[in-house]
Amino acid sequence: MRARAEGTIAVQSSEARPYDQTGSPTLMEIRLSERFIGDIEGESPVRALQVLRGDQSASLVSVQRFPGELTGRQGTFVLQGSEVVGHGKAKATWFVLAG
Repeated sequence: MRARAEGTIAVQSSEARPYDQTGSPTLMEIRLSERFIGDIEGESPVRALQVLRGDQSASLVSVQRFPGELTGRQGTFVLQGSEVVGHGKAKATWFVLAG
């Protein structure tokens, strides 16, 4: 059974640049710094790849090495994220990778 943690994130910084604009949608590379608050606490840099559509909706995949606290346990772990953006709202899920 997987444990579940909930929290909010605040984006501390963000830099996006296209790496493929040969057609639609545009493929982007994004560098972020995120701060998690809640069952997960800490801040880390993130690298994401994004599919950006003409209507400004997007899908992203991300990875980050996260030093912080997760449900009361301190440590460093790797998060893999999956995010969907549409209508001005974002929905994201992260998984702690084994190892």
